[in-house]
Amino acid sequence: MSSEAELTHDEAVADVRAFVDAVESTHPAPFARAGGRFTYYRRAQSVIDDLPTDGCSERALREVVAGLASNVAEYHTFVVHPAADGTLPVSLGIVDGAIRVRAAEADGRRELVGARLGSVDGTNVADLVGRQARLRGSETPHGDLGNLLRSLRKWRSLPLLLDREDSPDRVGFEFELPDGTTRTETLGPTADGESTVGPSTLDRPTSEGWPAYRLLPDRDAAWLVIPSMTDYREHYELFRDVLDDLDALDDETLERVRSLASAHTGEPAPDDIDDAIDGIPSALAIFRELAAEMAAAETETLVVDVRGNEGGNRLLADLLAYVLYGWEGVATARDRPSAIRYSDRFVAERGTGPFDHASEGRDWDLHPGEYVVDDGDPSVEELQHGLGSLPTFERLEAPDWSAAARYTPSDLVVVTDARTLSAGFSLLAALRRLGAAVVGTAPVQAPTYFGDLIGFSLPNSGIEAKTATTRIETLPDGPDEVLEPDRRLTSEAFDRYDYDRDASVLLALDEYC
Repeated sequence: MSSEAELTHDEAVADVRAFVDAVESTHPAPFARAGGRFTYYRRAQSVIDDLPTDGCSERALREVVAGLASNVAEYHTFVVHPAADGTLPVSLGIVDGAIRVRAAEADGRRELVGARLGSVDGTNVADLVGRQARLRGSETPHGDLGNLLRSLRKWRSLPLLLDREDSPDRVGFEFELPDGTTRTETLGPTADGESTVGPSTLDRPTSEGWPAYRLLPDRDAAWLVIPSMTDYREHYELFRDVLDDLDALDDETLERVRSLASAHTGEPAPDDIDDAIDGIPSALAIFRELAAEMAAAETETLVVDVRGNEGGNRLLADLLAYVLYGWEGVATARDRPSAIRYSDRFVAERGTGPFDHASEGRDWDLHPGEYVVDDGDPSVEELQHGLGSLPTFERLEAPDWSAAARYTPSDLVVVTDARTLSAGFSLLAALRRLGAAVVGTAPVQAPTYFGDLIGFSLPNSGIEAKTATTRIETLPDGPDEVLEPDRRLTSEAFDRYDYDRDASVLLALDEYC
């Protein structure tokens, strides 16, 4: 074994096989985008052939396994790379097919705002995108660029991206400024971890993660910001009161619950988790208040801002559809065929509930490897029973459903960016099916995607990975690959709005109000 080897050859081979087995036995269609089973296995066996016979370092094995994950060619199967504490002192985003600076922290870097990223540590962006493509899969033409953006923002997988032994504390970023000149800044994550945000010319709705809104009377519009699909009370009620499975929430999530309650009440976080859940703002209550204010003002347009919403629980989409469009709107929001793969890993983490329910009324039971297929066409009675089982919904709405279709705006617009993902994308797609226009940047996720992740660790290296368990069609009538905005935030528009952090919202207001 070489002096740098941490794993024997047999251990490395076993880990590669463990990864392939986990994906094949859990993912709903692991080879659909990988060229078929034979092509994938030929690639995996070639990888095993190339493993050093005298041992393998963890770094080398991580790169190998990440490559096999990327070959599945979808966003939700990947190797988990360690992230650094803190965030970059500049905020980067995708605008018009390029990574650009959205905001800068220090006065000396303010002139970087609007600049295009040219290289990192001497490697140009085109080459970095190619390297990123070998570390995580993507399902859209711009997905690799989006994954690179995420790696830089989170300071993940930098040794593999930059061909270094260890993750650097700081590296050189070369930018092309709006005036055509170039400038290099040495950047790394800041210690405080606070995100860098730029100024806005709008009166922004703010919260600690739950939905928030602001009426814009001069535009005859309302602006609803939904930054997360987890940070609202009903999400946690689902685990506590419907699934009866608070144990499914890890310590980090439970700490988040207490943090949200404390942020909302201004009091110390309660020790009792039930008290903490009850102290988190209700999405339904917020949507009811929004609808009442829009109705009183006869507001014409609702702008729903889902930029940066990377997912969680799509329950929130049902709550918003209910208030805006009633039960038929919820049925439309739920019109998303899906299929869950029955696997031992799914059962170990989530239980047999979906499979037991799917076996009811059949003369045979589902077995591992088979699917729970949902045609995405629930009845209103099923929807009422489901939402009615949430304590907050039952208390505020049952039995008369008073807020159903409380106020339906004449125009609905959704503002999105490359980081609108997973359940955040499902919210976008639900509103699209309800007739919304889309403004901003196309998400890196495809409308037909694989999601609902479970994690696993490789037995010898301890490398962590995740894979999907469910196939989801968020837009059954298409498109399948990319949801392009009706109005795209172009470089010219970004420049025209003086690199405002809410340039996409300004574009939506100018186009639709």
